[in-house]
Amino acid sequence: YAADYLEERKFWNEGGPEMVRTEDIDIPGGPHGKVNVRLHYPTDKKDLPILVYTHGGAYTLGNNDTHSRVMRILAEKTGCCVIGVNYVLAPASRFPNPILETVTTVRYFHEHGAEWGLNGNDISLSGDSAGATISFAAMLYLRDEYKEGKDYRTSLLLYYGGYNMREG
Repeated sequence: YAADYLEERKFWNEGGPEMVRTEDIDIPGGPHGKVNVRLHYPTDKKDLPILVYTHGGAYTLGNNDTHSRVMRILAEKTGCCVIGVNYVLAPASRFPNPILETVTTVRYFHEHGAEWGLNGNDISLSGDSAGATISFAAMLYLRDEYKEGKDYRTSLLLYYGGYNMREG
């Protein structure tokens, strides 16, 4: 099933906006000791706002390659550096690790954004499906566990996540 998903997603990622620069890096921290992320720079301007993107795939599928085009479109349309979180998939990693990897990414770029030409005080979170749920939970985790983020978290852009705004 995973191999079919990866093959299918190749079609969805053909073409799309070209980035000035795309870079894959590992940042320290997170439940596995490091978090792999991809930075999509739509321009060479400095002090770019940041959009941290967490991909969908039912927590078991997907990566920064399967969601490359949507991240590049978001970078082009928003002018943000879109940073894709390549979280470790289930069953190799368990809940709440994808949330913690996203939180680690947000906190790292808040503290070190200037080193990457980014504005660490202007960070939005985004994601689709499972990634939307992870992004929403990461925003709440930053608020509740770290008591931080209101000064630098600017918005959420969520696509069809698994959440409900009312009980029942």
